[in-house]
Amino acid sequence: MAFIIGLLRLLCFLGLLPSYEYSFAVAGPVAVRTNVTDASSSPPRPLFVIAHRVHTSQGLEDALRHGANAIEMDATAWPDGWIACHDEGVVESRGDSMKAMFRAVADQRRAGKNMIFVWLDIKNADRYSPTDSSNGDSTILALRQLAREILEPAQVRVLYGFQYPGGVAYDLIRAGLDDNEAINLNGNATVVNHRFETHGHVDIKQRIMSYGWSDLPFEFGNCFEHAYFTCTELRQAEESKRFGQVYGWTLDAGQEEYAKHMLGDANVDGIIYGFRQTHYYDHEDTRSAIRDITRWLENNPARRYLATARDMPW
Repeated sequence: MAFIIGLLRLLCFLGLLPSYEYSFAVAGPVAVRTNVTDASSSPPRPLFVIAHRVHTSQGLEDALRHGANAIEMDATAWPDGWIACHDEGVVESRGDSMKAMFRAVADQRRAGKNMIFVWLDIKNADRYSPTDSSNGDSTILALRQLAREILEPAQVRVLYGFQYPGGVAYDLIRAGLDDNEAINLNGNATVVNHRFETHGHVDIKQRIMSYGWSDLPFEFGNCFEHAYFTCTELRQAEESKRFGQVYGWTLDAGQEEYAKHMLGDANVDGIIYGFRQTHYYDHEDTRSAIRDITRWLENNPARRYLATARDMPW
C-alpha cells in the first residue's frame, strides 16, 4: 500500500495526475491579499472546520451536531441531475440528490445551526454541455442555479472546487462569480497561484487554495522544508497572501499531531476532517477527529476561534 501511495504522489509531483505538482517560484507581479497581519500580533481569526464527504441529510445533521461549521460534498453529474456522489457511474456511491442536500443545508441554517458554506468537489464538471438543452439538470449551470435558488437565500456560501482551471464549466463559474461564491484549486502553492493568475480574473478573497492527501501522514513533512511537503505547502500558501483562504485535508482519527502542525505551524484557515474513504456519519472516529481540532482551539484562543455564521470566509 505504501508503494502505491508513493507512486501516486510521485505522479502528482510530476504533474501526471491532477493537482499535485512540483512547487516553483512565480516570477513577475502577482496579486496579494492585503488584509493580513502578523499572527503573533493580530486578533484571533476564524477557523472553518469542514466535515468530509457529507453525502446524506443524516450525515449533515451528524456533522453539525459534532461541531462542524462547513461541509465538503462530492458533486457528480448523472443523467438524472447532480448527486452527492464520489464515484461517477457507481450506484453504490450515490448519496442524496444535490437538491435534497441543499434544502437540508438551508433548513439547518434557518434553524439557527452554524452552517457557513458548502464546498462542492466537482468530479465531472464538463460531462454534460450547458449548450445542449437535452442535458437539463445535469449541467454546471443547473448546479449553480440550484445553489443560488436554495443556498443563497439562506445565506449559505458556496465553494466550487475544480481539478483544473480552464474548461467550459470552470470558465462559466469563474466569469459569473457572485459575492456568495468562491473557487477552490488544489495543489502546490505556487502552481495553484500560477493557475489563478493565468486563467482569468478571480478576486483574491475568492481564491481558495487547498492541499493534502487522503493518507495525511504520507509526506506531510515538518512544515519548514523548501517545498513539496504538505504542511510546508500550506504554510507557504498562507504566508504568500495570494489566496483568500488556505485549507488542509483530510484529518482522520488519531492524527492530533498533524492537526497541531497545520494549525500551529501552517496557520491554515480551515481543515477538512472525517473518514478518508467513505461518507460522513456519526462514529467515534469522526467525533475524535473534530475533537483534535477543537482541543487546539481551546488551547490557543489568542490565535483562532471556531467560525460562526457571522464570519464570512470570502
